[in-house]
Amino acid sequence: NLVDAVQVLVNDKLTNLTELRQQRYYDSVSPNITEELDMTYSAIYKTLINTSMSVVQIPTNVYSGSKQVLQTIEYTRNLNDYFVENYNNDPNLRNQYFGGTDGVFRTFPGRPWPIDKSGIVLYDCRQRGWYILGSDSPKNIVIMIDRSGSMRGMPLAIAVWGASNLLDTLNQNDFFTILTFNESTTPVIDCYPDLIQATNNNKQLYKDYMTKLADGGRADFNQSYSAAFDLLHLARTQSYRHSAKCQEAIVLFTDGAAQYVEKLIAEKNGDKKIRLITFIVGPQFYDTSAIQRLACTYNGFLGKIPSMGEVRDVIRQYTEVMNKPLLNDKRHPAKWTSVYWDKLGLGLVTTVVMPAFKYNTTVGPLPEHLLGVIATDVPIEIFEQCVPQHLLQPNGYAFAIDNNGLVLFHPDIKATLRQAMIDRLTGSITMETQFFPQNINKNLGILKKMTYYYTPIANTSYSVAVAFEDTTGLPSTNSCYSLGLDSLNNMTQNTIASSLLNWLHCQGDNFHLSSKYDPKLGKNCYHEIISGQIETKADFDKLCNQALFKQLLHDAHSASKLRVPSQALLDSTMANREGICDTFISTFSGLTKYYTLI
Repeated sequence: NLVDAVQVLVNDKLTNLTELRQQRYYDSVSPNITEELDMTYSAIYKTLINTSMSVVQIPTNVYSGSKQVLQTIEYTRNLNDYFVENYNNDPNLRNQYFGGTDGVFRTFPGRPWPIDKSGIVLYDCRQRGWYILGSDSPKNIVIMIDRSGSMRGMPLAIAVWGASNLLDTLNQNDFFTILTFNESTTPVIDCYPDLIQATNNNKQLYKDYMTKLADGGRADFNQSYSAAFDLLHLARTQSYRHSAKCQEAIVLFTDGAAQYVEKLIAEKNGDKKIRLITFIVGPQFYDTSAIQRLACTYNGFLGKIPSMGEVRDVIRQYTEVMNKPLLNDKRHPAKWTSVYWDKLGLGLVTTVVMPAFKYNTTVGPLPEHLLGVIATDVPIEIFEQCVPQHLLQPNGYAFAIDNNGLVLFHPDIKATLRQAMIDRLTGSITMETQFFPQNINKNLGILKKMTYYYTPIANTSYSVAVAFEDTTGLPSTNSCYSLGLDSLNNMTQNTIASSLLNWLHCQGDNFHLSSKYDPKLGKNCYHEIISGQIETKADFDKLCNQALFKQLLHDAHSASKLRVPSQALLDSTMANREGICDTFISTFSGLTKYYTLI
């Protein structure tokens, strides 16, 4: 509903600059934000928040008084109603936000922006992985850096910095390589001659190697372009694990004119499917009309970067060219990012994103241009809460990975299984797995035979799997349920201490059924059953996780057999001598009963 809202609200934006400057908004960076907004501390967000108002953050290098920025702030202000409605419908919903192409970042719930010791806010939503994923389509990129003698000094430094910033615009669905050239053309990293996936580790590796480049000789553009085209043509024949199978581009960083390559490019790129992007770095001494002509002919872009300070702004203009294919698509499904550490304090999260566009229905059904990206964060702990651990037996577990093999959550993983899940297959596999129990020497693992069942999750890039040590099911008898309820009722009166893991025994706090949210019901719903809030079998069937709760009753009955230890063990001297600290029993349903001896 947020994407639809943005695309409607933009049609009613103000155009009068005077009126725009009179509009009020809450700046999250303002030192007075906690006074301007009524805020209360949230244990979930670990900061002060306001759950009825959104706030705005604008990058330091963006002029907050420009007409475009003020228009975005003004028309997205009405997103607040949608933010609040979503939050009220789902109390477990986390950050909701909109990042605009102009850098305006509106986020809900409202809160002060976390400022580091420097006091400078360098955050720019357009440079974040979630925004890049939502505003771009997969691509194969070959970056070429001219390292001839004329690039000595500042031009080469700008080219390296520009290439590093360009790498930051790539995500895990992209593939790239970097070539350097003078009289000869060589890959930056010799052992990676082909395209490589744009993971964070791979991008950082190339950044490190680029710092070692040395200049010298003359530039042979024909040879370098020929090598780049050959790499992209080869990638077309490779599988999705080695190629994006979508956009293709060659990006050149140089200080000189490349006017001698028209014939080669016409031969290698006759279908014009490969975009030609060129960045002129350093002071401009050459006629660039030929390069400009190539950029126009081959759906590319010519950017000029005379100094270090202009690198990011010019690279951002390149991204606007690369997101044009989105405008030709009628479908824009939600995408999920890889796991990352949330800037605003939620810990490990994945983010679901969708692009928002400006439409002109009088012209046609396709969008005119990109407005920005709508997103919401999903903490990894919420995925983990979906796992019915009580059904998986003592050594069972669940995990999920995405189509790139990146882990969403997982205690351990096997290569064979990983490949099947990357290929989005459904099936099962049995293999021996070594477990290393906590507090046990790492060399003393336990070998167990596990069966893994896996399948892709519809409408996401993830696949999920569960692992079972055996096929033993839950107890089928109902004979002990009434006895188990009596045991739960007597837990607080028992001389033996008891504890219960905070699992989702009731749907009242279950995030994916939160439309039925009832604040009277807690996660451990035996309290409600005992106190009479759940009186009938119909209420129990509707509001309780029956399998888990029945297992809890069964375990409570079994655990009730744990008695007070014998008098001999209660003697602290005896317990110390025997090395016994506690007696306890732990169960599948999360119930633990224990007696501390010393």
